[in-house]
Amino acid sequence: MTIAYGVIFALSLLLPIGYYLFVRKKQNEPWLLFLFACVAVVNLGYTLIAFGDTVEFALFANKITYLG
Repeated sequence: MTIAYGVIFALSLLLPIGYYLFVRKKQNEPWLLFLFACVAVVNLGYTLIAFGDTVEFALFANKITYLG
């Protein structure tokens, strides 16, 4: 399951980059880029929770998840 979280996080990092390179020129909607960035932050938090081994680290990762 941890590998799946890592793969999903890597894909979520590609979304803002792909939007910025390909779609932004056709449609200038900055909220969509912000949404993709928030999804990447949330997926980072979930990935860190999956990789974490202590309660303190899991609580820190949970704060990152709620930040997104």
